[in-house]
Order: sequence, then C-alpha cells, then structure tokens
Amino acid sequence: MRIRALRVIWQLYADPAAMRALIRKVGSLMRGGGVPALRRAVAAKLAHPTLAVGQPMGAAATEPWSAAYTQPASTRRFDRATVSIIILTKGRADLVMTCLGAVAATLTPTTPVSITIVNNGAALPVLTGWPFQIAVVSQNKPFNWSEYNTDVANRCDAEFCLFLNDDVQPLNVGWLSAMVSAAGSPGVGPVGALLLYRDGTVQHAGIDFTPDGMPYHRHRRELGAQFVTPEQAEHVVPAVTGACLLVRTRLFTRLGGFDRRFRYSYNDVEFCLRAQDHGFRTVLTTEARLLHLESATRTLRVSPAEQRLFAQFMLHRGREVLAGDS
Repeated sequence: MRIRALRVIWQLYADPAAMRALIRKVGSLMRGGGVPALRRAVAAKLAHPTLAVGQPMGAAATEPWSAAYTQPASTRRFDRATVSIIILTKGRADLVMTCLGAVAATLTPTTPVSITIVNNGAALPVLTGWPFQIAVVSQNKPFNWSEYNTDVANRCDAEFCLFLNDDVQPLNVGWLSAMVSAAGSPGVGPVGALLLYRDGTVQHAGIDFTPDGMPYHRHRRELGAQFVTPEQAEHVVPAVTGACLLVRTRLFTRLGGFDRRFRYSYNDVEFCLRAQDHGFRTVLTTEARLLHLESATRTLRVSPAEQRLFAQFMLHRGREVLAGDS
C-alpha cells in the first residue's frame, strides 16, 4: 500500500502548486478528524485517484466540484460549545456511514460533539472507532420526523441541537462551528446551511414563500459557488430546511419542539416561523456547506392533510399579524 500511495502522490502531485494544495488539505483533515479521517481520505484516494482529497465518497469523480465549497469556515466563535447531532435513518447503513465519515473529517477538535442515531429500519452495524460518542435509538412506532427528533432533543443536555439528515455530507472543515457561531448570536433562533446537489448547484439556500403562502427553496439549481462569500456569509431568511438545522437546545424546548402533527412535511418551516413569532430570526450561513442527496431514504411526498394543516397555520398566523398591526 505504501508503494502504491507513493506512486499516486508522484503522479498527481509532482507539480509544486499541487503538492502545496495537498499539504493544506491534509492539514485540514488532521485538524478536523485526526489520523482516522486522514486514513479514510487516503483509502478513498487510492481507490479513486481522480477523487479530490476530502471529497465525499458518494460523489462521482467527474462532478464539477468548486474549491470554494471545501474551503474551511473562517468563523470560530463558540468553538467549545457542546453540540448534540440527531440523525434519523430507515436502516440505511450506507448513508449513515458516509455521513459520519464526512462529519468526522470536517469537525474542528474544539467542538465537543455527541451523536444520536434514531433508526426506524433494519438493524445498523456496531458503530465504533469514531472520534465522537454515538448512541443508536431504535424506533418502531410509525415514522414521524417531528416526534422522533423532538423526543431525542428533549433529553439532550448539550447547549445546541443539530438535526441532520442521513443523506447529507459536510464538505468543509469548520461548518459546524460556523452554524454554532450564528446560533449563538443574540436574537438568532434556527440556523441552516448551504446544501448542494452533486453537480454543485443549490439544493437549499433558505426557504421562502409563494404568493399563496406555500414554501419553496430559494435559488434551487443555481450555481452554488456564487453564494460562497465569507464577507456575506450569514443571511436572515424566512425559514431553513430540517435536513440541516441547528438551534439552542433551551430555545427548542421552550418553543415546544417540532409540531408532531407534521409527520413528514412543513415541520421545519412551521418551527422557524413559530420562532420568528417569538422574536427570533432564522439565519442561513454559507460557511456551512453540505452535499444533499435529497430524500434518498424516502420518496418525496407531501401529504394532502399536512398541506391543509399548514395552510390553516399560515392563515391563522396571517390573521394574528394583521390583528397585531391594527
């Protein structure tokens, strides 16, 4: 393996500029996940020499990744805040392992993290050897995204909770610190991230509303690199997706968590709007960048009952706003 590794390094990094770039990437991996993260990256590189160092294993070598996506986040406030990451899965060990590997490779060592995996499917393999504590909770009740997440968060003793899909993969070192820094600012409630499709276009850059009050993702399918501007990294938005949503644990429980009536859809949007009604802004930080496979574990669907329930919520909320303005 050593001879093969040296051959790959010589073939790909003989140019001094390429070697300097490699050294920077190795340094980022070591700072983020230590030796285990570096070993995983080396194994991936040997198996797929055209794969960028630190690029998610699920990404094809031909994808037009921009270097901007993998640049480390510059925000470092609240670095030592504790974070509990909650990941829901339907027994998809392949997605869970890839997600955990990307998280481990991009964490900063000063961010204490614990992970709870809520499994509503086939048994997962024993998850050992990771640089963070992992607990697996088996959930046999009918799937309810809001209920699963809220039940775990209500037992959380970390300062922040991060709700994370199993089909996302962090791309840049320091993404979690950037989200924590945004959420730690006065008056900020939920915080979201820039989520990208495999081709580098935007899957999520905040959620807005149509004239009839239905949510949609801003800038979907636009080139994501244009949003990676550290000087304008944080944006106030109406709502963010629950695929990657961080909030102070105390605020989450104070607001009652996610509305359990929304089993599949609108739970994240409703929570963000409810936080706004209590005086807390929702923020998107583009210093947190993740690949999102979007509903790899279940078919995209919107329940007509939940759609009607959300429309009723928006109508009631609009009446309250009008009453407050009069």
